[in-house]
Amino acid sequence: MGCPRSGTTLMRLMLLSHPRIAVPPETRFVLRSYYERAKFGDLTQEANRRKLAEFITGKQGQFERLGIDRKQTIEAIVAAPPTIGSALSATFEQYAARFDKPRWGDKFPTYIEHVDDLLRLYPDAQLVNMVRDGRDAAASLTRQRWSKRDTPEAIAQWNRAIDYGRRAAKRVPPGQWMEIRYEALVSDPEPVLKELCNFIGEDFAPEMLTPHEVGSDATVDGRPLAGKLAGEVTTSSIGRWRERFEPWEAELMNAMSGRRLRSLGYEVPKGARPSPKAVARTIQADLDHRARRIRRQQKDLLQRRQEAKAGISVAAVPR
Repeated sequence: MGCPRSGTTLMRLMLLSHPRIAVPPETRFVLRSYYERAKFGDLTQEANRRKLAEFITGKQGQFERLGIDRKQTIEAIVAAPPTIGSALSATFEQYAARFDKPRWGDKFPTYIEHVDDLLRLYPDAQLVNMVRDGRDAAASLTRQRWSKRDTPEAIAQWNRAIDYGRRAAKRVPPGQWMEIRYEALVSDPEPVLKELCNFIGEDFAPEMLTPHEVGSDATVDGRPLAGKLAGEVTTSSIGRWRERFEPWEAELMNAMSGRRLRSLGYEVPKGARPSPKAVARTIQADLDHRARRIRRQQKDLLQRRQEAKAGISVAAVPR
């Protein structure tokens, strides 16, 4: 997890390169299944588990990215314990079985905003937060074809990722949270990956140092990895914001994110004076997002209170 363009995909490929771990491309059905769980009813009823299974494997997410059999996955979910967490586990277990691996993980940058929800689904989850210089992350984010964010929105998103990560680090149980700096990972991968493996309780695997060699196993259509992910790990993306950002963008981020950047050890020049209009746009983008998040949390709180009265758990049942 982490702000988009902070190295989450690289980390996913490194973990996928481990002989015991399978991490799929982004599927985006975990949070939707959790927040829309009321529509599936009592999961002790097989018909409702099947309804949930059809939702997970349907078109509202990106199930096809897993490259696994839909019917087989539906039956695995139906046979799983009657909780949302267990249904999702059954899905990812099918993906891990595709590679004959015993462990699975999931990658989705936005999880940084939903740590409490993840821990309700998986109380013993091991969470990895990727942190990168916000200027590089934002400059890259605004230039992705799939991203509709402008610079103020990208800056606000990085700021939230840092804020949410810091709050989560204080709440997550000891031994379940690890923060990795993108710059450290690409500059000297081996010690960082050894620390990561120690964190997740696995032996270090040298294959993790060459994630590009996972090749078509990282996709479901056999296409080769693209861009920098297709080659060896490199530091060439560090500081690219100096080339990508226009002066006004750099000034805006230094002003709006300077305190956070400095606290993380990044050098930030003082005295930036961005336009009031750009500042207002950044603040408004942040307020709009946080307001939506609060409304979603309030709705979920009501749902959880009802579930608590009924003795319903969403947590995955260990098997």
